[in-house]
Amino acid sequence: MRLSKSQAALFNKRELRLLTAKGPWHVSDLATAIRQVRDLRDRQRDLLQRQDARLARAGTGRVGAIGVANERTALKERILDEALDGLQAELRDIDQESTLACRELLDDVPGQRANPKKAAKRASTAGASGAARKTTPAGAGHVAKKTAAASGKRAGKVAKKSTARRATA
Repeated sequence: MRLSKSQAALFNKRELRLLTAKGPWHVSDLATAIRQVRDLRDRQRDLLQRQDARLARAGTGRVGAIGVANERTALKERILDEALDGLQAELRDIDQESTLACRELLDDVPGQRANPKKAAKRASTAGASGAARKTTPAGAGHVAKKTAAASGKRAGKVAKKSTARRATA
């Protein structure tokens, strides 16, 4: 992130190094940077809230004192928030690029087969089983088996209950 001299004056060396670092990033390094910037931003946000509460309790006599007192803290929090947004956007870009590359390599994108032997095998098995699927509705045999098994279980439970009642009576 590019900072002006007045903005850079708000940060210490470690924070400046973190904010001005540029890619290319490894995912683990980027994730660490995001965590660190998020922690810094949250710390500044908490400090700003504490300062606001302290000024409100103090009830300062000057009219503009409340607006000026927290200006540096608020500016630092805004800069950290922008830096965090930039790092997260970079992570999303890396994720999207890697997802597309993985799809191409793992043979998930139709029309772009990485391994022609697998593509031919899939085409031959899909053609043979496709004809069988067209003659029977999808999942019809599976549903029939489930309902028959479920009705058999219910009938068995009802029979056990009725015999148990007769035996006790």
